[in-house]
Amino acid sequence: MATNTDTTASAPASGWLGVGFEDDARALVEQDGWRSWRTRGEIRWRSSDGTVITVPSDTPTDFASVPRPFVWFIPRYGRWTKPSIVHDHLWRTAAPAGEVSWRAADRYFRESMAHTEVPLLRRWIMWAAVRVAALTKRGGWRGWWRDAPAVVVFVLLGAVFVLPPAVLIVPALVIYHLVEWLVHGVTRLLRRPSVSPGMDVRSG
Repeated sequence: MATNTDTTASAPASGWLGVGFEDDARALVEQDGWRSWRTRGEIRWRSSDGTVITVPSDTPTDFASVPRPFVWFIPRYGRWTKPSIVHDHLWRTAAPAGEVSWRAADRYFRESMAHTEVPLLRRWIMWAAVRVAALTKRGGWRGWWRDAPAVVVFVLLGAVFVLPPAVLIVPALVIYHLVEWLVHGVTRLLRRPSVSPGMDVRSG
């Protein structure tokens, strides 16, 4: 059973008591790497069961963890940015510590996406994807069978839309990266400083 992951018992100073994200919650982030970011402020969200989740400042996130061939369908950020940050926090911290189950963490992800008006079909497909990924986590299989029918339905539904384009996208990405690597190599060779015959390039 999921537990309240908020470490404080009092309500926020703003008086926020409703379901969803705190009224002034904003996704303030700072880039921390090529594909990683860190929050620069708290994000608070309350579920329909009363659980309050507080994402502290300086929490690492990569937003929605979407394989590159599928980012055309679900970009890494969008209406699901704040829900993705909450989900990253739950998966990196709360679920491994046993403060919330993997199943509940994924359910909160889906519910929080409803609060940011992510379309119903898209949020269920995203939920199904993280439920599949949960099987790779220690203890992620607990309660999984309860979601299995819905997961299968939405994974198959998502596959109908993403797999046909992926057949073209994956080879195109491979070819592009090969060309990019070749161009980069040629450019480096051309930029090498030339040394005139007889010139002493030794220092000192």
